[in-house]
Amino acid sequence: MTMRKVRLKALKTNKFALLAGDNRLISRKDRIKAAIGAKWTLKEKSCTDREAILQLRIERACLKAQIKIITVSERGKSKSKASVEIATLLKRIDSINRKLESHYHHA
Repeated sequence: MTMRKVRLKALKTNKFALLAGDNRLISRKDRIKAAIGAKWTLKEKSCTDREAILQLRIERACLKAQIKIITVSERGKSKSKASVEIATLLKRIDSINRKLESHYHHA
């Protein structure tokens, strides 16, 4: 089992995680926290497809860098909530990958 699957499994089984799969917890999530956690992106009306794809790629690269920073900073600590944070970032990366794949299939 890869570390990614382990983190996603830990996220699903954690009762106190915001995205643990319980609809009540998901609906209670604050919009400000969602914006800070990059759960949504702003869309500009004048944005072309190429610019949108570029923005998604940049956001994906930033999320990957955040994951690396979290893993390095939390290394060696006995109790840490880094796995939950990393799992939420991985979910966002997966959604970006799905958006990019849909751009390539429809283009």
